[in-house]
Amino acid sequence: MITLILCCTNCTVLRAQVMEQNDTDEILKEALTLYRAQSFKESLALTDRGLQLAPDYHDIRVLRIRNLQNLDTLSKALKDLRYLWDKAPNYYDVRELSLRQLRLMGGAVDMALIDTLIETYGYSIEFKILKAQWLFKEGMVRSSRDLALELVDQNITGSQRYQLNLLLRATVRNEVGFNYQYFNFNDAYNRENWQNFIVEYQHNFKATTAIGRVTHSDRGIDSGELYELDIYPVLSDRLYLFGSIGGSTGSFFPDVKANASVFYGFMEGFEAEIGARFLGVDGADFFTGVGGITSYLGKFYLNLRAAIGPRRLNRLIQNYQFNTRYYFGGADNYVFTRLGRGISPDESPLFVQVQENPALDIYSVGAGINLLIGVHHIIRLDTGLLLEETNTEESGRQWLSNLGYRYRF
Repeated sequence: MITLILCCTNCTVLRAQVMEQNDTDEILKEALTLYRAQSFKESLALTDRGLQLAPDYHDIRVLRIRNLQNLDTLSKALKDLRYLWDKAPNYYDVRELSLRQLRLMGGAVDMALIDTLIETYGYSIEFKILKAQWLFKEGMVRSSRDLALELVDQNITGSQRYQLNLLLRATVRNEVGFNYQYFNFNDAYNRENWQNFIVEYQHNFKATTAIGRVTHSDRGIDSGELYELDIYPVLSDRLYLFGSIGGSTGSFFPDVKANASVFYGFMEGFEAEIGARFLGVDGADFFTGVGGITSYLGKFYLNLRAAIGPRRLNRLIQNYQFNTRYYFGGADNYVFTRLGRGISPDESPLFVQVQENPALDIYSVGAGINLLIGVHHIIRLDTGLLLEETNTEESGRQWLSNLGYRYRF
């Protein structure tokens, strides 16, 4: 009799568990349908009911977190996430939902929460990047930069490198730079070789970089100076701007110049640029539209860029560039190459010549290396060749050599 009673009891319990499992499966199915229809409140009510029946049904809890995040009920979503960090931190989508939670919380995130996630997901670099960004926002610039420098040397994705490069750019307070450029021309030009001496000072405010630059150019029979001020306001981790104004004392420099661009990061490690350039030369105004796209693929930086306009002597002036970098140790150690057709309006001393002879074809190639030595010193070496049609039978060849040094503090 006792055995029969036990068997009946066990059958009843088993049947109840099966019924409960079937009920929660149906609840999850219906809640998913409502979630996909963006009926988040109705889906949330069903997930609440499902978790009352089966508190350890992680799929339902994950769906409830999604509903709560979409309804901006972040404190309750965080409570569910903490439960999963303790019970099943590596369950499907928990890590990704944790990242989304931090981004949605924004300024409400504290260091204790980030450290908890780093302890839970020590293998995941995303949380360490978020910590570096949080340190920067809280004014702990030195700690932010130290962590970013540590992370950028690791095996990271292009998108992560892009985020860290933005952060490293923002965490340097001051830089002083010197550049010496030497232009060697073949006999087709019938001109003396040129020398440029460039001095820069860069200061990074909390969210804006400002660069002042003076270029002295010695062209043998003439010389002059170009004065420029560049600014880079960073509006978010995906959006920043570029603006520049300048004026000169040399006849071969533009009398006045103004530049502007918008840069926006999208998808996984891509950045787009759109902007315009203005040059005023001898009372004439020249406007150029610019656009480009950059991809960060692991340790590679790949950039395609075009500058179109103005129209001169019935010819539309055009410049196309392909720039590459390979990072071999942090954000400041890389080799680079460039290929181009035409001359960019950002090379304003040379661009003035393009206005005078827009029908002449120009091609260029270059390569170089950028090296960080210690913590403060950056050296840049590069060289390039420019091939240009001339009004003579001989093609023009220009060799450019550049030696640069920057001190960062």
